[in-house]
Amino acid sequence: MLNPFHNSMARMRQWSQLAFAAAFICGYAGCTVDPDTQQQDPAPTPAAYSGLPDGYAEYRDSLIGDPRVPAIVRHYMTDGHTVVSLHRLFEEDQHLVTMPFADLNDDGVIEAVLVMPEGYPGDGEAWIDGQSFVFTDPRFGKLRSPEPGCNHVPNLFLLDDIDEDGLREVGLYTSSCASRYKALRVFALRPDTTWQQVAVVTFDIFCEEPPKEARVRKVGKGAFELLRVECEAGEGQAATQVWELHSMVVR
Repeated sequence: MLNPFHNSMARMRQWSQLAFAAAFICGYAGCTVDPDTQQQDPAPTPAAYSGLPDGYAEYRDSLIGDPRVPAIVRHYMTDGHTVVSLHRLFEEDQHLVTMPFADLNDDGVIEAVLVMPEGYPGDGEAWIDGQSFVFTDPRFGKLRSPEPGCNHVPNLFLLDDIDEDGLREVGLYTSSCASRYKALRVFALRPDTTWQQVAVVTFDIFCEEPPKEARVRKVGKGAFELLRVECEAGEGQAATQVWELHSMVVR
């Protein structure tokens, strides 16, 4: 049964549709995203919450003790500056169930991750209804996907420790949920536990091979290459492959 909070969140869904449209256009064009604009988690300010609907805080507080809500999600619900999209929390199992991912810092412990629905400010007073990959160990924070939807744990994969700082980088395949062209992205963890995108390349779904894990390779300390693969005619046709050189610049 829907509660009154769901009705008050209708405008967040409208904002989400606008964000989806923008993502569709970008995915089709294969546009490159400026790494400096990625993963900017704003500090908690009254202005950042001015667009929240009435009843959000009350509904959030009512879920704090709900045994279905994972501890790490409750952590972000109460951290003072994360807005969990509560109206979507129970829509998908991946929002509530963690999955084993990988050992990020080579300490022999496999980190677990889930996909958390998250709202964050867009242009003006608009809010984007997005998703973040949340690690259950808070030392590894949460990685907000540049795409608002179609994010799944298998889209995330482990890379080498490219900058040799003791923490391995991660790759992320993102989809706009439509169009032929997706994206393959590389992220690095900052000291403040936020993730920064350091490189992106177009992913043509007409070219299934090689797999995403084989399209990123370390070539030296702080240097790596991304493989751009495009099928010139159509699905299954001869592909053009170009390795593009990138360097790790974390701000």
